[in-house]
Amino acid sequence: MKLFSADQIRAWDRYTIEHEPVLSIELMERAAAACTEYIHLHFPSSPFVVFAGSGNNGGDGLAIARLLAQRGHNVLVFQLSGIPLSEDCSTNLGRLKTAGISYQSISDAADIPPPPAANAVVIDALLGTGQNRP
Repeated sequence: MKLFSADQIRAWDRYTIEHEPVLSIELMERAAAACTEYIHLHFPSSPFVVFAGSGNNGGDGLAIARLLAQRGHNVLVFQLSGIPLSEDCSTNLGRLKTAGISYQSISDAADIPPPPAANAVVIDALLGTGQNRP
């Protein structure tokens, strides 16, 4: 498996958006669909818990949550609140709502859910390559 640095990943995304051409939200949807396909094949009966941040990584997580739920999987979604959302994250939160998939906002420590079931797959979409604050 090849591992890429944050700068390399950002450069690949930028290149794809500029030369494909494809909008960043479409690129996010493609990535979410590919990830969902892999997850669906390898964890067909597991429940899922998605933790989504406010940036594009959070948008990825919300898209994956929506696609998993549309395939009939049990998905719990937790979205950090109180932080401005990136445009693509906001779009995917809207798509999640439109699909009728519920989510819980996390605004402080009291909102953090208990540990998930032992057989649950946790999807961490909190921080991505753009992390730039404490």
